[in-house]
Amino acid sequence: MNTTVSKLEGRVEEMRRLFDESFALALPDQVTAPEPMLAITLEGERFALRMLEIVGLALSKEKIVPVPSRVPELLGLTGIRGVVVPVFSLARLLGFDSESGSALWLVFCGERQSPIALAFAGMEKQFEVASSEIFTREEVSGHRYVNATVCEDTALRGVISIPSLVEYIKARGAGKPRK
Repeated sequence: MNTTVSKLEGRVEEMRRLFDESFALALPDQVTAPEPMLAITLEGERFALRMLEIVGLALSKEKIVPVPSRVPELLGLTGIRGVVVPVFSLARLLGFDSESGSALWLVFCGERQSPIALAFAGMEKQFEVASSEIFTREEVSGHRYVNATVCEDTALRGVISIPSLVEYIKARGAGKPRK
C-alpha cells in the first residue's frame, strides 16, 4: 500500500509542476479577431475584398450613365443617396481586358464625402478568416493591386488592396468630380 501512495504522490507532484509551468509559457504570437472578407469572382478568377476597407456594398439598381473620359476603367456616373458617384470597372482596374456580363454589384470606397464605386458582376459570399491567415506578398498574381492571398474553404483567393486602388484612381484625377 505504501508503494501505491508514493506513486500517487509522485503523480500529483508531477501534475502540480506541469500546471505551474504552464503559466510560464509564452502566449501565442497573435491572437486576432476574425477579419470579415467578401468573396468575389472577376473573369472566372477568385478574389477577396477586406470588408474593413470598404464603405458599403449595393446591388447596382440605379443606371450607370456613361460619360466621356480618357480613363478606360471609368464606366460612368451613378446617383446614390443624392450623391453623384463615379463608377469604375474593378476587372479593368485589375488589368482584365474586358468584363463579361453586367456590373451587378457596387462596392463603395474612399472617403464618405467623395465616394468611389467599384463595379463587378460576381459576388459569392461573405466569410471570416483570422488575420494571421492572410499571406501578404509583393506580387501575388499578374494583377495590379492584388498583394495578398487568403485560403477560403479550399479556394485560394487573391486579396485586392482597396486603398491602393483608391490611391491610383485619385492620382489619375479620375475620382474627382469636375467643376
